[in-house]
Order: sequence, then C-alpha cells, then structure tokens
Amino acid sequence: MTTPLDAALRGHTRALLTLWRPNRKGPPDRLTHDELREVAQAVKRLSAGLSGERTKAGRDYLGTDDGRTAYLLHFWPVSYAQTRAALKLAGLSPPPGGGRVLELGAGPGPGAMALLDEGWAELHCGDRNPDALQSLRALTHDHAQTFVWDGEAPDAALPPGEFDLLFASHVLSELWKRAPDRVERRLALVQSLIKRLRPGGHLLLIEPATHLLNAELLTLRDAAAASGLFITAPCVPQGPCPARAEGVACHAATRWTPPPLTEQLTRAAFISKEAPAFSYLCLAAEGHADRPPAGALRVISERLTNKAGRERVVTCGADGKQSLSAPPGQGDVAGAVAAAQPRGRRRGGGRRAPGDGAGADGGERGDGVAVRGGGERGSGARWGRGALSVVATRTRGSRPLIVRGPRHHRRDRSPGFVASGLSVGSRGVERRGDTDAREPAPDRSWSATPSPGPLAPAHPGSGVAAHSASFGRHGLPLAS
Repeated sequence: MTTPLDAALRGHTRALLTLWRPNRKGPPDRLTHDELREVAQAVKRLSAGLSGERTKAGRDYLGTDDGRTAYLLHFWPVSYAQTRAALKLAGLSPPPGGGRVLELGAGPGPGAMALLDEGWAELHCGDRNPDALQSLRALTHDHAQTFVWDGEAPDAALPPGEFDLLFASHVLSELWKRAPDRVERRLALVQSLIKRLRPGGHLLLIEPATHLLNAELLTLRDAAAASGLFITAPCVPQGPCPARAEGVACHAATRWTPPPLTEQLTRAAFISKEAPAFSYLCLAAEGHADRPPAGALRVISERLTNKAGRERVVTCGADGKQSLSAPPGQGDVAGAVAAAQPRGRRRGGGRRAPGDGAGADGGERGDGVAVRGGGERGSGARWGRGALSVVATRTRGSRPLIVRGPRHHRRDRSPGFVASGLSVGSRGVERRGDTDAREPAPDRSWSATPSPGPLAPAHPGSGVAAHSASFGRHGLPLAS
C-alpha cells in the first residue's frame, strides 16, 4: 500500500532528476544505465567520506559536481524521510497559521520540503553554499527564504525575530568535529538558538545513528539538560540519559518504500536504505514545556511477540530500559501494548513480521505510556492485568481512554464505539465512565475527542485519547 510519504517521495525524486539533468532526456523517475554507473560511483565516494574517518564531513562537498550529484539523487530522499519521521516522533506539528521555522544547514532542501509537506508555512533556510540554496528555492518553488550561514563563523547572522521551530539535520556533528571542546561549542550554539524560540517553541536536531555520533548527541543532551534546557523527545526523564550511562545507542528509524531512483542506487552502490536510521533530540526552554506525568515511559521498540505468544514492548524511563509484557489476551495490558503499535501479523521469536504497518505514519516507536498495576517477572518485565495507559498523542491536548465495547452503527449509520475512563471538562463532557464517541468516515484519525467528534480506529482494549490536557506542546505520537 502506498503511504503519503511514499507518494510524496515519488514526486520529489522526479523533481530531483529534472533539476540534476535539465538539458538531458531520460526516464522521469529513474536513471539510465550510463547515468546509474556514474551516480553510483559518486554515492560510494560521498558515503565513504561521511563514514569512518568522515573526511568529507564539515567540508563543502555540495560545492563539487560529484558531491552535489550524490546528495541530490541519494541522500536527499533519505534525509527527507528522516525529517518527516522525526517530526512525528517528536510530536511536532505547526501551530495555527503554519508557524515560523528557522532551518540551519538546509543544503538543497530535503528538510525544507519535508517541513512544507507537514504544513509548516514560513521557512527561513540557511546554508553556507549559495548553489545549494538555489537548488532549495527551485525545489520548493520559492516557498522558502534563504540566507548564507556558516555555523563555525563567529559572526554568523540569523534572520530577525522569533520562531516556532528551529531545525538542523546532520549539522551539529559536522561543526568543530576535530575540536576537543566540540560538545561545549555545540551546546553554546544550542543555547543561543533556544533564545530565538517563541513561547512553546522547540529545537529539533537530527544526527547520524552511528555509535560515535549518537554518543556525542547523548553527551550534548545531558549537558543541555544540566544547563536548564528541557528535553521533550525522545527522552521522558530530564536527568542523565540511561542509554549513555550504559554505553548503548539511542536512535530511531523510519520504514518506507524507497522510490525507484533510491532502489536503483542502493543496489548499484551496495548501500542498504531499507529503514534509514537516525538519532534525534528535541529541546525547549525551561518553563515553556509541560512536564510528563510521574512514571511516564517512552516506547523505544516495535511490538514484539515471542513463540509463546507473549506480547512485549521495550520502554525507557528514569530507571533506564524495561520491558512491558503480557500473556495474550491478558486484559488491558495486552490491549494497551497492542495500542502502542500498529496491529498486524506477527511472527514468533520477537521478530517483526513483514508488512506490519511500517512507515513514518505508523508510530512504531515514540509512544508515551504509563503503567498502572502489574507486577514484576523474574526478568524485571511488568506483567499481569494492570493497565498500560496512553498518556499523550500527536494531537495537542489529550487524555487516555480505553475502548470497552465493539464497534456499532448509529441510526444515521455513523460508526462508533464505547470508551471509558475520564472526565473531560474543556469540551463540555463532565462525567466519568463510558463516553459514546464517533469515528468519521472515510478519514482515519490518530486522535480522539468526546462526543460528538472523531475517534481513532480501535478495537476493545485499544488505547485512544480525548482532547484535554496532556504533556508536551502537541503531545506524543500514538498509533491506535
């Protein structure tokens, strides 16, 4: 099934090919045999220069024909997919009116295009390469304002005013990369940028998922938290990162169907991009972010099923990693674990079955959950009939509900089902217990509202959410 991400990428890769070969003829969505041989070699060279010793990181590789070719036709689609995934994992959506964004290290525009496709309106994009910015304007049809920016320059100027979102993808790790105090310099840059946020605004950083660069980002994360900045994603705790303390990586991935151009190049260059991995960090100024409830956890794995049918998700919280699991059909725990991930066919042995609702919109990681009841197994995993409750969703302002009854149809044939659990005063529903809610057709919604209003597609035991107070500016991702 073609997802919105896949459809958008197919259109964008056609535009990339047109931009790359303006005066040459060829297939609209893929390379010719001769072109493929040329571009695959360029991709191999740039990939080698950005990994290992990273000899090309921090250099103006976009200023060469070889580097521009490799980036436009291979790295651009990957970066675009990562940006859209990170925005969803961090629960970031534009405010009314589309919001104001500052992107640094924008290059030829994969992040800018992803932001536009996600509904952000006013974009200010900076990069040190004027030719890359010209490509950005061409690809976005001049829907972004550009300026020359060099992060290592002491007098690097930024556009005036405040912003709803500050964004930098694969930028910080290329700044001062050989300096022994590089983390301190990057923190100083982050602190200066945070001052340009509007109340409620966020700074979103994306970096490579390699162990070394992930460790540097986690070090920056701890330093930022210690300096008083608020971590909104992927972390729930504000103290030292448990993953960094254990010496393990913390990264995410987006599953996609690569466009034909990417499939060509990954085969020819022997580079796998089945699920592009990345590290990300979302920050806000202290006092401008709602705190998560006590005991909140972040789901950091897909939903797994072992050979015995026991369902499990791995979470991270103030005490580090822990597994939440339940036998099949074990009351609210099983239902809520299922709600944490898209439902689908599962294989035993803890492996994820193919075709299980993957994609940037699938919410396979990043859900905010809290545990009520349950017990401890010998392995430390929680179990029993205590409920997992979804504590936030992508939609701004939400509280948890648990679906209690099967789907039914009203006299007007609108589908609905019964959910229970809370009092919602802000929308005129002032009672606890069962709330009769509707689901719109044919649109599918990730969030829920009290009657009358849309409710996420669900089955008995699923966690859904009603509009009211939650933690996070826009809440956290939820896949029902």
